[in-house]
Amino acid sequence: MTLVVAHFSGGRHMNTKTLCLFFGILFLFVFGCAPQAPSNAIQEHPVYTSFHDIPGVTAEEIAAIKRFQAEKRSFVFGMNPSTEFFSEEDGSAGGYSVLLCDWLTTLFGVSFKPAVYEWDDLVAGLQSHAVDFTGEMTATEERRLNYFMTDPIAERTIKRMSVKGDEALSRIEKLRPLRYAFLEGTTTRDLVWPFLRQDSKEVFVGNYVDVYRLLQDDRVDAFFDESPAEAAFEAYGDMVIEDFYPLVYSPVSLTTQNPELAPIISVVQKALLHGSTYHLTLLYNQGYAAYRRHKLFSQLNAEEKAYIREHVAANIPILLAVEYDNYPASFYNEQEEVWQGIAIDVLKEIELLTGLTFKRAYEERVQWPDILAMLERGEVAIVTELIPTEERLGRFLWPDIPNQTDKYALLSRIDHPNIVLNEILYARVGLPAGTGYAEMFRTWFPEHKNTVEYTSNFEAFDALERGEVDFLMMTQNQLLNVTNFLERPGFKVNILFNRSYGSAFGLHLQETVLC
Repeated sequence: MTLVVAHFSGGRHMNTKTLCLFFGILFLFVFGCAPQAPSNAIQEHPVYTSFHDIPGVTAEEIAAIKRFQAEKRSFVFGMNPSTEFFSEEDGSAGGYSVLLCDWLTTLFGVSFKPAVYEWDDLVAGLQSHAVDFTGEMTATEERRLNYFMTDPIAERTIKRMSVKGDEALSRIEKLRPLRYAFLEGTTTRDLVWPFLRQDSKEVFVGNYVDVYRLLQDDRVDAFFDESPAEAAFEAYGDMVIEDFYPLVYSPVSLTTQNPELAPIISVVQKALLHGSTYHLTLLYNQGYAAYRRHKLFSQLNAEEKAYIREHVAANIPILLAVEYDNYPASFYNEQEEVWQGIAIDVLKEIELLTGLTFKRAYEERVQWPDILAMLERGEVAIVTELIPTEERLGRFLWPDIPNQTDKYALLSRIDHPNIVLNEILYARVGLPAGTGYAEMFRTWFPEHKNTVEYTSNFEAFDALERGEVDFLMMTQNQLLNVTNFLERPGFKVNILFNRSYGSAFGLHLQETVLC
């Protein structure tokens, strides 16, 4: 059973609806789930370091493995170029396949060495026994007639790949049936075909080089393969790679076509049946994290890499300014006494990928005008959100890609009548001081005479609730702030402006490399 917990992470109080929802979920969890395991049941996740420790290993299997050890055998573990097996900047190999081979080498006392093959060469190598093992095949009844295969050692999703700049598939299929490419002999076609239009055309290809050529020549419209294949196309730089929906999973097995190596398959299968699947899952996640770091660093220039090395080696933190009232970008969660938000999550991910460290420049809650001044003076290098406006251009820097998009909105109490644009001129409007919202309002309504500035979003909503102003110039996300996070449901979007902006980090003007 998978339990999805509603996390009430913030707010000044729980309202009645929240409490009802909470106890409803609690009731379902206690009384409405499938039969529970005994309270004293403990799920073990052993990490086997010797095949002798695996339950059920037979004398015949032990004898075969000892023979491999005496012969000083070295096994070739063939893989396609993928996120599971890639070349690091220094030439070393990385990814799940390397970690899996390290574990198999330790487990059996025999060397497992990963090697790259295109799909057609890999199939031929297994047949000729030039390739001893692979982790590229999904077990089927038909394949088990020709191969020795374990239960899954990894679960993969399916990706759809096409060339950037090509006409959208939705437009093409109005004119003619779409043409999809698949690697010949794989199970990918059978997994996705039920979800494609019945008049679609299929093209089978032997390797990734031919796939790319067909895509470039417009002889196929898209290519389907398992998720690790995205790495095979990263060098081209002009591919669009997307998750295929609905999500379907393709489990792959440890596979050999050599009967002499069947004892290895049998022993690994027993390890999987006795808890090793969890250990392999952790190895897979570790390997994919290494690929993501590799992919990021492959896009950095020499100056950017030097910046990271310098800061990591000397443990130099990057000073960060965090807004305490800008949900969901960044906010202080009073209930749990922690700083949270989308921007903070993004920075944590950057820390994991690069080794850089971001440190809050202050512990107290600082108001936005003071934060903006700190950023402009260079007392902090980066702030969790800074709306790009005309007045700020030339004073700050922004990444090209925002964390999220939002729309400007005029917020009011629920009981206030909806208005039209020309009525704004005669309304009392609250503006959070020094914000992009305030600057945008003054740009759009330069003749407006009845505005009031507030030092924080919290103060502004308090004033709106008391009736000191009729509206607040903010965004859709700020309505989420007051209704979801603060659990104050008495507000609404009165006018949603047809103007969006990218919610992005703001950086000091000199932080070009960090940006």
